[in-house]
Amino acid sequence: MQSKSARILSFFLIGFIYLTMMSWGMSKPLNLTILYDNDVHGHLLPFNDNRYGQDIGGAARRATLINDIKKTNQNTIVLSAGDWISGTPVSGLFRGKADWGTLQRMGYDAIVVGNHEFDYGQPVLRETIKSSQVPFLAANIYQNDGSYFAKPYIILKKGKTRIAVLGLTTQETPVVTHPKNVEGLEFENPLVTFSKLLPELKKKADLIIVLSHMGYEEDIQLARQFPKDIQVIVGGHSHTKIDTFNKSEGPIIVQAYQWGTFLGRLDIQVEKGNVINTQAKLIPINSQIKPNTKIESYLQTYVSQIDSLMNKQVGMTSVDLVKPNYGHPLSNLACWLTDVFRERMGADIALQNTGGTRANINKGPITYNDIYNVLPFDNTLVLMQVSGTELQEILDDLANRANSGRETSAISGVTFLAKNGQATEISLAGRSLDPAKTYTIAANDFMANGGSGYTLLKKAKVIKYDTVLRDIVVDYLKEHPVIAPQAEERIKVVK
Repeated sequence: MQSKSARILSFFLIGFIYLTMMSWGMSKPLNLTILYDNDVHGHLLPFNDNRYGQDIGGAARRATLINDIKKTNQNTIVLSAGDWISGTPVSGLFRGKADWGTLQRMGYDAIVVGNHEFDYGQPVLRETIKSSQVPFLAANIYQNDGSYFAKPYIILKKGKTRIAVLGLTTQETPVVTHPKNVEGLEFENPLVTFSKLLPELKKKADLIIVLSHMGYEEDIQLARQFPKDIQVIVGGHSHTKIDTFNKSEGPIIVQAYQWGTFLGRLDIQVEKGNVINTQAKLIPINSQIKPNTKIESYLQTYVSQIDSLMNKQVGMTSVDLVKPNYGHPLSNLACWLTDVFRERMGADIALQNTGGTRANINKGPITYNDIYNVLPFDNTLVLMQVSGTELQEILDDLANRANSGRETSAISGVTFLAKNGQATEISLAGRSLDPAKTYTIAANDFMANGGSGYTLLKKAKVIKYDTVLRDIVVDYLKEHPVIAPQAEERIKVVK
């Protein structure tokens, strides 16, 4: 027969076990909200877009939305999938200070290092990462000594759920940024990086989110290789607009287009590390959203310094100037720019990579702001010299790109057929290419240093450097104040 003390102890023990089991059984799923953007590219202020409307975007409006959503759900994470800077005057003229200051004030939990984060130089980025209250993530970027360039991941806790957010950056970064900006860094295959860190992440977290600046196709590859290990991939780099997703394919992949046109919102229910319910949408950022006054006031300190310069008219166009797109390089704006560069240098031909021409200009007055949006990078014009044989190789590379639908270059001073990856029927000012002759090429220094894979240009002999591209364009408009360029098929693709 049990003693009185034993019976009391048994009673408390049974009660404790009962309450513990009840708490387990009554444990509710975590309702987690993930807010995200990607490829903002310096678009801190509202802007006009031919596709999505007038007076859209703006960091102050996104900040209002972020704060409002956080009030409705304390279990909210705010993420940026990279390329936050570089692409507008307010970003470029202040070397990213306005961008990073805004990021600090908007309540982000993390940002992955995008390739354009290097645009203002590695020292600037290093200092930004060091001083930032928002963690910069990049698990697959290593320094010479083997250490991480930025944090590989962070662990957040929402409710009782531990959430790992791991950053992965495109391995193409040394190709798509100026080579000098990534000296001394190694960019590992992101799939290899994730595989190595996975055992560590599983020990520390119940849920894994990959914050990716690799592009949509690469995100799909990652999801297919690790279908049960990753719950969410928040992507960037490819500027993809993803309205819906298919959970049956494995990890949820989301992306919010570009420039802060939308704020992405993903709501998921998490139970014991498993996502049991999902809902995603892109919220348009427009004038119906009242801007956050603190962010608006902060940005105004920068805007007031550049308004007079940016709004100054520098020319006039009697036609819409349309930028080229990847796979569809035909563009009157790109043709005109290469003509301007060729004339400036007195070169035989001129090149301008598709990714270097960033915006359209509407018919009417051209302002310095327009030119800056078209040419936001601080690239200078370079005059190079090559042999006829070397020029043939360069044109063959352009033909191969054109045939495969990859990023190619606008050209001036030469026309040719692109057939089976080779340049044929080449005409330079009405004359055939002479392998024994010497030719001159004008191109931006990004291309001259092998950017975007134009490695053949690195073999060319540099004759001289000029100033930044946008100043060259403004100089041209002083002499030719009204323009009406036409798109010309200078590279004709033959199937």
